[in-house]
Parts: sequence; structure tokens; C-alpha cells
Amino acid sequence: MSEQCFFTAGAIRAEEHFFGRVKETREVLELLRRDQLVSVVGPRRIGKSSLLHHISRPTVFEAHRLSKARHRFVYIDCCNLADSDASEIRFRILQRAEQEIPEISFSLSRQAVSAEHFRRFFEKVERVGLRGTIMLDHFDSLVENPQLDHDFLEGLRAMNAMHQTIYVVASTEPLDKLENIWISQQNQPSPFFNIFHSQALGPFSQDESRAFLLQRFESASLSVPNSAVDLIVSRTKGHPYYLQGAGAFTVRLLSDSQDRWNKHLTKLLQDHLVDVSENSDCYTM
Repeated sequence: MSEQCFFTAGAIRAEEHFFGRVKETREVLELLRRDQLVSVVGPRRIGKSSLLHHISRPTVFEAHRLSKARHRFVYIDCCNLADSDASEIRFRILQRAEQEIPEISFSLSRQAVSAEHFRRFFEKVERVGLRGTIMLDHFDSLVENPQLDHDFLEGLRAMNAMHQTIYVVASTEPLDKLENIWISQQNQPSPFFNIFHSQALGPFSQDESRAFLLQRFESASLSVPNSAVDLIVSRTKGHPYYLQGAGAFTVRLLSDSQDRWNKHLTKLLQDHLVDVSENSDCYTM
């Protein structure tokens, strides 16, 4: 029996493993279709990274009237850039953009990638009729990076104004709070924080949580009683990360008991969910 119908290690990248977020997907892609910038905000492990990967799949964005022939998504995990200088960050973005936009020929050197290099690349993107969308995941890490200055964000904003480069940022804190952090470091505000539409990402509803668990148990050919499903839904409060972890734990319980549910398993599940509530990193791998 496999636990691979549940995932707690990182973002969901495979389309067949993504669940729900129909409303959020529709709203974000509608904003992007109208060339609006989007800020996805939600608590840790709520599924922000998974949503970014989801909306950048051609099968998904084409279903919402964005064209694969025109739109290109460039995903960047800012956690990996928390201590990088502006030149390194521009290099990493352009390196990824070259992979996602192979139509553009561009000589890229790791040394001293200036704002002008950055501008010229996306100017070429615009000239060939493409729309580049840069997705800055864990944007909090970029804002808190002590090596960046006011000119860095101004350069990003100028790219939107001059060449219609679109940004999607994902963070645990809303942009007004991130702007306060930026001001405390730079001693001046940045208009970059004021050009986004906010999209909140929260827990699943009870119905969504139940549907998620039942779908995953069914895909693994498991028979889990409704009482156990309801217990997980109640204790996890719809948080996807904890639903995934509790689901995986339930699979292990059934595997150890030859697929037969009993009162002892219910007690083990109850104790496990109490432990989870006391240790938020219990599923970290």
C-alpha cells in the first residue's frame, strides 16, 4: 500500500495530485488575462507554491482563456535568493526565463547582470509578442534580503511599466506589512508594493476537506470509515498540509492492520492528531 496519494514534502507539482482551488485559480488567471499583477497571501504551508505551479500549467491557463502561444511563466523560489545580491537575482531570473522562453536568444553571463541586461531581455520578449509572467514565490525572503536596495524594486516596477512584464508574488504576510519591513530597511517606501491585486489563500471548507480525503483514499483503494474522515476534517480545520499528513498517517495505520479499521486505530488517529496540534512541524521531511 502506498502513501503517495498524500504529500507533505514541498509543493504539489503534478497536475493529477493537485486538488481544489477552483475559485482562486479562476480569479488569479482572470487578473493575469487582464495583465494585472497578483499578490497571493496565506499562512505557511497553505498551498501558495502549489497554486503557482498549478496556474502555470498550459492545460490550466488555456482553460481560462490565456494563450500558450503568448504567455510564459517564470517561477522563482526566493528562499534560494535570501542572501543573493541584485546581480545574482537577476541572473537567476534570466536563467530560468531562458528555459521557459526559448524563442529569445540572449547572451547571459553570471557576472554583473545589470538592470539594463534585465530590461533588454524582456524588451525582446515583448517585441516577439510574448507576455512574460515572473512568479516570485516566498517573496518575503526577497523583501528581507539585506543586500537589496531601493533601485532593485524600482527596476522591477519599471519592467512592468515599460515592457508589460507581469508579476505574481506569494507571501505569508500581505504587501502592506512587507512594505513596512522594506521601509524599515531602506528608509523609504517603494511604489512596487502598490501595484498588485491581492488574492487570499485559506483553508479548505469542510466539504472540500472531506471530498479531498475521500478522493485520495479511494484512489488508494482504501476503506476508511466516515467517522475517521470527519475526525481528520474537524481536527485539521481544513489546512491542506495537515490534511495531507493525517491522510498519510491513516494509510500507514491501515497498512499495519491489514486494511481493517477498528476502535484501536481510531484511538491512534486521535492521539496522532493531538500530537500534530502540539507540533506544527511533525510532517516535515
